[in-house]
Amino acid sequence: MKTDYEPIRVLEEATLLSHLEEVFNAPAVSSLLAFKDKIDKDNLLASVMKGYHFPLSEKFGGELHTICREVAKQLALDDLNVEYYVCNSPETNAYALFNHNEGEPHYVVLHSGLIDKLEPDELRFVIGHELGHLVYRHSVLYRVMELIYPNFEDLPPFLQGIHDLWRKLGEISADRLGLLAVRALEPALSAMFKMSSGLSMGYFKMDPKAYLEMIDDLMADMEKTGERVFESHPANPVRVKALELFFHSRTWADWTGGRKPRRDKALEAKLEDAIAVLRKTPRVEREKSELLFLASAGYILMTCDEDANEDEYTYLLNLLSYYYFWPAAYLEGYFEEKDPKKLQKTMAKSAARIVKEYPQSTRTMLQALIPLLTRDKRLDQRELDMLFKIAEKHLQIPHAEVVDLILAGLVENFRPMT
Repeated sequence: MKTDYEPIRVLEEATLLSHLEEVFNAPAVSSLLAFKDKIDKDNLLASVMKGYHFPLSEKFGGELHTICREVAKQLALDDLNVEYYVCNSPETNAYALFNHNEGEPHYVVLHSGLIDKLEPDELRFVIGHELGHLVYRHSVLYRVMELIYPNFEDLPPFLQGIHDLWRKLGEISADRLGLLAVRALEPALSAMFKMSSGLSMGYFKMDPKAYLEMIDDLMADMEKTGERVFESHPANPVRVKALELFFHSRTWADWTGGRKPRRDKALEAKLEDAIAVLRKTPRVEREKSELLFLASAGYILMTCDEDANEDEYTYLLNLLSYYYFWPAAYLEGYFEEKDPKKLQKTMAKSAARIVKEYPQSTRTMLQALIPLLTRDKRLDQRELDMLFKIAEKHLQIPHAEVVDLILAGLVENFRPMT
């Protein structure tokens, strides 16, 4: 590949990918898979492509094949080994498949529904986007994750939020290559509109200026409610806004002007605001209070026996992930601070607010903490005493009820080490 597209990649996407690769030890797993690929080539992908889709070529594909090759050349990716296919599907969609067999082509598949609806420049944007996924090797991590978790629903909750955000930011990174392929905002916007609406525009006229104004209104509404939807792509208003910001950025001006891009802090700040809605964070005061309480009380309970272990930490991460997309980052301050008085004050203040304004949550908060008692497969008296203190003094739950709740929690969670 002749051109390095890292300078235009969404910075947070690259950061999240590095974190996930570290968690899954992706380089080591990928090297094992690569060795297996050489010994036992899996030709299923090639068989599916050639058996069920139509390959594009100079003899079979005409203008569509020409557009694909022109996009690759425009992006200086004409040496990237890619074959283009058409599949019979009414969906306005396309996808890229990374081929892990050395020396064999990658694939970009265009749905017939997409081809029927999009104009040539709109197709260029979509093809550039799909090549972006190949350039950034997004599917390499997916292969490792699918090996470890064949069912993505089994992915630990504390990883789900990070994965969801990374996947959506990956679409925004790929959109930037799509825009570079067409070099104009209007066809990119119309392509995104058609793909999200399913309209062919035969009876519809899209005014780009009015469309961007509508996007701003939709973004304002989303900021009030939050997205909180686990879909593979970011919500359309966020995606459009991110592309508009990139088009008007210094990075775009540098890149299209043939200059080496410098770090664009203005673009990063504006994008930060635009994608904030994609992050799972507390949206109402009750959730903010519960997150603060569980993080501080959980940390206090986990460390009061001076022997916090990995299972306890993982449980706390999973617990906090229902409120915050990256719980490990949220907890970093607690581990760095190590100020017992400050932690106690934080816990007491958040508990007091829950008791006063959200008393219906007090029992739920206690039940969420109980499994921390037994994650190390033993029951430490110091942890038990601390939990009673948190429950009675701060959550104001009567002693007899605390006993019943803890006993029920032990029946469900306590499995002593044998």
